[in-house]
Amino acid sequence: MTKSTADQTYKDRKKEVEVMLVKIGIALEKHAKGQAKKSKDWGCVGDLNNILWKLTDVNKFLRNGQK
Repeated sequence: MTKSTADQTYKDRKKEVEVMLVKIGIALEKHAKGQAKKSKDWGCVGDLNNILWKLTDVNKFLRNGQK
């Protein structure tokens, strides 16, 4: 059994985060296409507000609490 190191595990998780960010970009484009079909619906705006709030929290966490 191979023992994981903090460095290797960090690199693995970083790759996973990078893949997730690509998937988020793809999903955002799909969401935008859906919004275009119902351009008067404020629901999609609410979705993006929620996403923005969560991403702001992640960004703040990564920046050690700095804006």
